[in-house]
Amino acid sequence: MDHRKLALLVSTVVLLFYFSPRIYILFNLLHTNVTFPHMTMHILGDDDGFNLSNLTTAAQEEPWNNAVLIPKIIHQVYLGEPEESLLASGWEEARKSCIDLHPDWEFMVWDDEKGNQFVKENYPELLQTYLDYPYESQRSDILRLLTLHQYGGIYIDRDLRCLEPLDVFRSVAFLVAPTNPTGISNAFIVATPYHPFLEFVMSNIQAYDMGWGSSRLTISYSTGRQFWSTMTTLFKHLAMLTVLPQEFKLDDHSPPPIFEYQSRKGDPLPLPRPPRSTFPLLAILLSSTFIIIAAFILVKRKRAAKSGGGLGRLGWRPTRFLVGLFEPRSRSQSPSASPSSGSWRTVLGGGGVADEEKALATSGDP
Repeated sequence: MDHRKLALLVSTVVLLFYFSPRIYILFNLLHTNVTFPHMTMHILGDDDGFNLSNLTTAAQEEPWNNAVLIPKIIHQVYLGEPEESLLASGWEEARKSCIDLHPDWEFMVWDDEKGNQFVKENYPELLQTYLDYPYESQRSDILRLLTLHQYGGIYIDRDLRCLEPLDVFRSVAFLVAPTNPTGISNAFIVATPYHPFLEFVMSNIQAYDMGWGSSRLTISYSTGRQFWSTMTTLFKHLAMLTVLPQEFKLDDHSPPPIFEYQSRKGDPLPLPRPPRSTFPLLAILLSSTFIIIAAFILVKRKRAAKSGGGLGRLGWRPTRFLVGLFEPRSRSQSPSASPSSGSWRTVLGGGGVADEEKALATSGDP
């Protein structure tokens, strides 16, 4: 086998081996958009003994028929700014709305200092990964997961204003809300302490700790909504997971029945349109570029074969190298062959400018 083709083959194998974990993870992340709509997750409804149309009335009918599994703890994460600064902002109104509806619940607010200490004491094996995240959103995503695993309870994003009491959900071992266009949201999570799904997600945190070019993709794919949804497609015990009906979507264009988004200034925000992934556009661009280069090389090879003058005038050195890489090489040809004979030294530009001009003159190309 030609040593150049052997080198190309070895390089390809090495690159595939090196990037195989990333390729596998990227496949899982993108495949989620296809797999998730066909999953058979349990949807919370009237058959479970819940009156989702009137949670306030349902909350007043305690005790419920179902066993109580969730402790009365509501978690919220405030990273990047001191807790006092954030609570003095418009988000305090959202937090107060939840406190008013849950007067006998414990509110655990996690800032940078408390979060770092909590991870250090309870999950030291994840501490370095947690601290090395370049974005606060990533640490927030992981911190909500770990605090729920340790204490159980309900996690609510700091910009969600509570419209209904959440007491009725205390009989569900694990509950999340759907998101748009598909998947589940991690803005609202109900979980028992040490739930198996949370442990499964924790086991994949370090494997999915990768950068994906843009901050939006990196956050979503490593710790955020896409990562969270992918974990549900890989989890083998779907019977342990429960999701709210579609009308409870947290990323839809109309407010869900139990929450409303709140801005920093105190004015309710319309629910944002989900970010559009740039990966399909990037994939199309790269594929188109590859097809154009491949077509260009094939055209040049056909012209060279018709003229009988070797490789012909290719103009661009990288293109000459690519064509030479796949150009059939005669057994009688050796590295010391004359540049004017169209040898691989001419392709690589190793014969010098003068030799290249001679080769072009000999070929008869204009």
